[in-house]
Amino acid sequence: MEANSEKVVAARKLADAYSKTLLKPFPGGLLYQELDSNAIKLTGASPNDGSVDAPLSFLPQSDQLELLDCCNGLVLCKYGSSSTPDIYHYVVCNPVTRQWTALPETHPEPKEFQYLPKLAFNPSWPPNFYVFNFQQICSPGPGANGVSAVRIFSSENWSWFVDDQWTPKNDINVTSRPHFFLHGVLYVHTADDRLLEMKDFHQTEQTNHRFIELPGYRPSCPYDDFLYGCLGQSSGILQYAKPEIDGCKIQVWGLEQRGWDLKHSLNISAAFGRHTFVQYDIEGFLCCDYEIQIVDPEREVIFLHDCIENKLLSYSMSTGMLTKIQDGFNRYMSYVPWYEMIRVESVAADEGTSED
Repeated sequence: MEANSEKVVAARKLADAYSKTLLKPFPGGLLYQELDSNAIKLTGASPNDGSVDAPLSFLPQSDQLELLDCCNGLVLCKYGSSSTPDIYHYVVCNPVTRQWTALPETHPEPKEFQYLPKLAFNPSWPPNFYVFNFQQICSPGPGANGVSAVRIFSSENWSWFVDDQWTPKNDINVTSRPHFFLHGVLYVHTADDRLLEMKDFHQTEQTNHRFIELPGYRPSCPYDDFLYGCLGQSSGILQYAKPEIDGCKIQVWGLEQRGWDLKHSLNISAAFGRHTFVQYDIEGFLCCDYEIQIVDPEREVIFLHDCIENKLLSYSMSTGMLTKIQDGFNRYMSYVPWYEMIRVESVAADEGTSED
């Protein structure tokens, strides 16, 4: 017990040292995990002082570690062993302070469902974190497809509850595209290109949710949309970026009280030096030569995947210049360090919490 207390004190001193440093805080970058690998990496960032342990080397050794999500400095992983693939834990950690905690009561996930967990945390809100595990029915034929329930974990009371007030026949499917947690509200991108807004989950076991129409080009059938938009945020205001119909410009809107307000119109044609971006693929479907991966108006940058050259690019919203980051395609997640400790309730002290 005494040794554990010494670890906690040391970890807090480490966090204080980071937060009080005179150097400019490391601005962050993009976290990603290579396919068929446990390797978690950080890219698209300026050199840092070594304070961010992107590979999460402080976690206990495991031959199955999956990067699931990150939100405002915290990271969500799925942790287990190949010898017992049905037994695993969700782990929330901070790569700066090297603190991690395993969430309780992780149940096996039935094969007939697809699960998409999302982490929600915002230091400006009461510093609790939440995990939303969307349970979606995915059948190959016609019928009920969509969210059937959402399991929600709250670090405030250190427990899960199930919001089962969902109807699969409504065909609500959430995507792995970036989501945001602002002012206690979770914003999630849906497969039919709408915005799912969830709130009041910290007060009741049934969330209050609604849908908001997204701006920009919309085909008659939302699932035929080949121009993928992406959420972002600036100064606590939700942003949304999407290419125009010909791909030559990217429009960026902000969600104000009165609705969506156009903030930027970015000349992508000038950056690439060409005017043709939309074409048919080998299967006869329309596609765009690039896809928006991350929108970060606060750093004035948009990260794009060049589908032709298969490489990650950064586009400067201030200069209009493109810069190559690296080759290949991965699922990238925007990461900005948080230099404080995770608030963990006392009930979690004996359930797999570590502060190095």
